[in-house]
Amino acid sequence: MSEIPLLTVNNDCLMVTCKTNFTAEEVHQFQGHLLDSITDDISKVVFDLTETTYLDSSGIGLLVACHNSMNLLDGSVEIRNVSENIYRLLSLMRLTKRINVTSTQGDDHG
Repeated sequence: MSEIPLLTVNNDCLMVTCKTNFTAEEVHQFQGHLLDSITDDISKVVFDLTETTYLDSSGIGLLVACHNSMNLLDGSVEIRNVSENIYRLLSLMRLTKRINVTSTQGDDHG
């Protein structure tokens, strides 16, 4: 069963709270809503991966698409509370060089 991430706005920050899986199924169901939520009023998008244990190429693709959209608006993307395994994956993809990533232990890797 798909677990669609929760989107909330707090001032100029769009918070994306991801569930256990961040995969093609979840991305397909909410990508349009996420990208539509990125307006001129949003300066930062924060992905909270506290609960996330599995991230596939579609999830990574959405992180990159969001990063690219925010760059066009002079905004930023942060990925918070990632597990060690997900951090390793993002690091291998060199996304940690472009996006601020913080581990579940609070270590800033970005």
